[in-house]
Amino acid sequence: MALIAIALIAISAAAKDISYAAGYLLIPSSPCSDALQGTDLASLNPAHYAFYDGWGFGITQAFHIAGENQNNLSLRWGNQKLFAGLSAYIASENEIEGRTHPTEEPEYLFGAHQAVFTASLGWSPKKAFAIAAAAKRISEKIELNEMNATAFDIGAIVQPSDNITVQIAASNVGDKVRYKDVLYSLPLMYSAGLWLKYPILSGGISVQKPDITPIRATIAAERNLTDWLFIRAGLIYGQDSRLFSAGASFRYDGWEFSYSFVPYRNGLGIRHSIGLEYHSL
Repeated sequence: MALIAIALIAISAAAKDISYAAGYLLIPSSPCSDALQGTDLASLNPAHYAFYDGWGFGITQAFHIAGENQNNLSLRWGNQKLFAGLSAYIASENEIEGRTHPTEEPEYLFGAHQAVFTASLGWSPKKAFAIAAAAKRISEKIELNEMNATAFDIGAIVQPSDNITVQIAASNVGDKVRYKDVLYSLPLMYSAGLWLKYPILSGGISVQKPDITPIRATIAAERNLTDWLFIRAGLIYGQDSRLFSAGASFRYDGWEFSYSFVPYRNGLGIRHSIGLEYHSL
């Protein structure tokens, strides 16, 4: 989920019995992807932005738990053969409630911070096929404990026709992280997706399998009401914390302003995301 790993730990685990949860598995790259429940695999597949000529950038700000701050900045460039991208995701949460055993009131408060810096490079040997890899540096801090790791994502994308896109990817291949005296492997994620695009209505499905949790599946659709106004929604199965999402975007002359709405279960509130993107024409 889009919450940083630390916030998830604070909510779901006791402070002295922490199971490492990887919030960076599903970092929303934009409100558009967030509203689709990640069905487009934009956050998981470094080859997602193949077949784009020119350059672009995106800025995303997410609002969720009080005191939490989530920001994402991305840059990308591509031509007929090569494409590349850079992104920086920074999140922080202050005054997280800590407990050593179930109590009504927290025993103490602590802070958590996460930063993920990613660089990707891809190649399209044929018009309808591309492969890409990304390297990312993950830095986290919980209380006074720091965790750093390097991970890699790999992926491929195929477009057998203008209306059909197929993607596969593997994420978080690589390093281990140490929290206090315990060494944890980064949770590997396998994903595959199908997207069908038509003039008025587009939609798709995806399957995602983290190696530490059960398989999850998503389905999403996007509708353009006009040439400049788009609405979208998504459903996810196999995720205890959320079920559906929705959003909209306004596009004009290469610019896109977007918004997403993701309600969480179990009293975890609602995540609102806003973003601004530009694609050179």
